[in-house]
Amino acid sequence: MNILLLFFLWKMNKYYTRNLVRIRSSKLSQLINLVMRSCNSNLVAC
Repeated sequence: MNILLLFFLWKMNKYYTRNLVRIRSSKLSQLINLVMRSCNSNLVAC
């Protein structure tokens, strides 16, 4: 696993949850959701 990638995802997840209402409909939130889902379903890919 790439530590920097995990750190980046953690930081983005914190930002995402803090600003959930504001960026809910944005492309960024969709991208984060996609990445999180793929990481959760396939940890080897991370």
